[in-house]
Amino acid sequence: MLELLFQENPKEEEAQEELFEFEQQELITENEELNHYRNRYEEVQQQFHSVKYDLEKIIDKTTYVKSSFGGGYLKLDLSKDEFENIKQKL
Repeated sequence: MLELLFQENPKEEEAQEELFEFEQQELITENEELNHYRNRYEEVQQQFHSVKYDLEKIIDKTTYVKSSFGGGYLKLDLSKDEFENIKQKL
């Protein structure tokens, strides 16, 4: 019985490699490539400015409240709708 455990299974050795056929990629010109990266850069810049604006809004609405017992805390003066809108954007 132990000999059967250590015997190699010939079916497992016959694993065949899968053949992949790659499609030929379209050649693009230098101007098309430049336009692609320029557009992508502008999209990322817009996302950055949007997130920056939301973060500045959150910081402006945050105040420090000193507690008489223990340490102070930060209070956020946003309505629930404003908070949900910011949350959905992110």
